[in-house]
Amino acid sequence: MLVKPILPISFLLLLAIPTLAASDEIQKMTVAELVNKCTMADPNSAAFCNGLVNGVLNQLQTNGLIFSFAALHKVPIGDETRKFLKLTGAACGVIEPQMALMAFLDWAKIHPELSGRHGITGVATAIGQAWPCKE
Repeated sequence: MLVKPILPISFLLLLAIPTLAASDEIQKMTVAELVNKCTMADPNSAAFCNGLVNGVLNQLQTNGLIFSFAALHKVPIGDETRKFLKLTGAACGVIEPQMALMAFLDWAKIHPELSGRHGITGVATAIGQAWPCKE
C-alpha cells in the first residue's frame, strides 16, 4: 500500500498562504505607509498591495461602467447617484492591476504633499486620474 505524505504538503501549503492584514490596519494606512509597503521586496507585501489595488480598481471600474451606460443613455441615473459616483470615483478603460499599482506609486511621487492622506483614497484618486471616465 502506498502512503502519501499529506501532512508535510499541507504544512507547506499553510506556509505559502500570505498573512492577511487586519481591516483596521488597512483603514489607518496613509499614502506614505502604503507606498512603503508596496515598494518592499517582500512577497507578502506584494500580495497585500496587489489585492488592495485590485479591489479598489474593481470598484472604480464598476462605477465607470455605470457612467458609461448612463452616457450612452442605456441606463438612467439620477443626480444623487451621479453625485455619489463622482464622490467615490470611477475609472474607465482596460486597466491591468499592475499598471494601476504603478499609477498609484507615480502619483504618490508627484504629490508628496498628500503623503498623510488616507491610503485607499490615494489609490482611488491616482487610478481615477490616470483613467478618467467621460460623461
